[in-house]
Amino acid sequence: MIFVTVLQAKTHTSIDEGFIPLAPARTDPIRLSIAGDGVWLEGRFDHWMSLTVEDTSEQGRAAQIIVDVTATADVDMQPNELFFFKARSTEQVGPLAFLARGTITRGEIDGEAEALIQTPAGHTPFVAVTFSFDRNRFLDVSERFSDLVSVSTQGTQLSPRAWLRPPVIASA
Repeated sequence: MIFVTVLQAKTHTSIDEGFIPLAPARTDPIRLSIAGDGVWLEGRFDHWMSLTVEDTSEQGRAAQIIVDVTATADVDMQPNELFFFKARSTEQVGPLAFLARGTITRGEIDGEAEALIQTPAGHTPFVAVTFSFDRNRFLDVSERFSDLVSVSTQGTQLSPRAWLRPPVIASA
């Protein structure tokens, strides 16, 4: 089961409190609201990386991204979203892999879409999500994913934004 509960993060986090400071957002926020058997992923995430974009049919496109679930976007600082994906049911399609069928919304445009949610075994702040949607209906979303794939192939690394530092057991 994948359960990710995300609270709204503030843009200032103190190192003295044991947290790494928040890095500035490099991407438009994506709002996800996925709830079903075995998976719950909710929040506005602005720290993600586009990995692949492929045409799946004459009108279909699939885009795979990695999302840092510790990086939620502050609505006041980033009011615009790339899109909103909402699904209320999921189907387990493999170990730690779930398919969510729902709706993608960009501004006043919405349409059916699917999201394949995958997470590696173990404790990690990252989730891989592959969205399948109508590329003609969501042309600007499709183009943004494509633009970011070319950036990520140039050696970009995604590190968790707000991850607890390892505890100090002893020091000399």
